Amino acid sequence: MSQENVEIVRRALDAWNAGDFDKWMERMHPEIEWTPALVQLMEGPETVYRGISGLRRYWDEMHAIWDFRSETAKVHDLGDTVLMLGRILATGRVSGVDVDRTLAPTPE
Repeated sequence: MSQENVEIVRRALDAWNAGDFDKWMERMHPEIEWTPALVQLMEGPETVYRGISGLRRYWDEMHAIWDFRSETAKVHDLGDTVLMLGRILATGRVSGVDVDRTLAPTPE
């Protein structure tokens, strides 16, 4: 099962980079709760996107502000968990500001 999860993560990242919302959502649970760290830093820790409509709102908000993609360095199978290491690269659509953020696990 865990290797299947690795492939799901890879397909989701590919779909994000291709700008394909429907493909990105393909394996998401209809009652998903998405808590993006960057948005929580800007808008507060209570910021949660719920369900397919919530993820659509998140997608639209992010793509309206940023040209955004991820670069995957490694995807690790950790049993019931998948760990993706890589980078997030973004350019502000209006500001032109570049962001290059390394992704790594953080302590809980």
